Amino acid sequence: MEVKSLKGLEETVERAEDVLQRLKGLDQRNGGVRVPILPVPITIETISEWLEDAEECCRKPRVAESKQLLLEKGISVVSIPLKVLNEPESLRALLDKINRLPDALHESAVGAVGRALTKGLDDAQEAVEIYSAAARQLEVVRSNEQRPAWVYTVIIRAAAESPGDAPHLVEQANGLYQLLDAAKAYGVVVEPCESLAEACGRVREFLTAVRGYASLVAAEGLEDNVRTSLRNKPIVAATECVQQATSEIAIEKNQLQERIQALIKQLVRVGGKSRVHATSVAELRKEFQDLSGDLKARRQLLLSSLGQDVYEVVETLLDGEVSPAERVPDDALGRALRKALECGYRLRLEAPLEDC
Repeated sequence: MEVKSLKGLEETVERAEDVLQRLKGLDQRNGGVRVPILPVPITIETISEWLEDAEECCRKPRVAESKQLLLEKGISVVSIPLKVLNEPESLRALLDKINRLPDALHESAVGAVGRALTKGLDDAQEAVEIYSAAARQLEVVRSNEQRPAWVYTVIIRAAAESPGDAPHLVEQANGLYQLLDAAKAYGVVVEPCESLAEACGRVREFLTAVRGYASLVAAEGLEDNVRTSLRNKPIVAATECVQQATSEIAIEKNQLQERIQALIKQLVRVGGKSRVHATSVAELRKEFQDLSGDLKARRQLLLSSLGQDVYEVVETLLDGEVSPAERVPDDALGRALRKALECGYRLRLEAPLEDC
């Protein structure tokens, strides 16, 4: 109603008085209907809109009550059939069920019920029951105070997106609990994750790394020097620590093998014998020490029997080189060779290749 004159204003006032009298009588008969809130700021236009809502309360109090209930929950009433809106008691019971759900499910449940109400009350009842069933199934996770609270937060958030997956989410949570129990033995801290899949992946990666490391140190004859350092570490950092330790063992083993081969070559060159049968890191460490000692002893023996000057000449020859004449004259070179042969060295000459 558009007010364009004083007469129109008087009619609006009379209309408002009539509506108020009718609302008073309605309020006494049906306490469920509430008078629409008068909009602010008060203008002729807002008063007119308010009167239309108030008159609907008078004409269709049950429909008005249903609309008020639904709108307060954020549910649009535009597409909801009139026969549904004529059942405020059923709608109130339906919304009460939503209110009893965990807070994390409210928004999703309201949306699902709002969509279902456009088809009918039965569809809405089925929709809210799916969320109620999910809440009951997830309760076993929430009530377990011995478990991390964030696990329930993760699964209830996932259930809000897909309440029908609640049984699978509980199964996943139980699987995660088993992994957490295994990781607990190492004292690591499993921080909250965005999903159960992420949490399971982190713990599995850690357990795979730490078990692989334990097997490796046992096979290599080493002590586990990492486990004690893992306590109170975040699981991601702990995993990186174990992986780093595993990598360092592999690097050390490769370096030991290369260094031992170099020692063997030097030992053979000075007439020593090689006897390497080591396979583990612990054995290779000992073998390296033994070979280093053998090489040092062999060199000391040769040095004592040849003398410093002859020993240096022989060492140069073993490298395939001949000391310059100004440094080692020919007669000194000859005496050095004779001395070396007398001490057991063998001299082998090879003919030059045709293209040399």
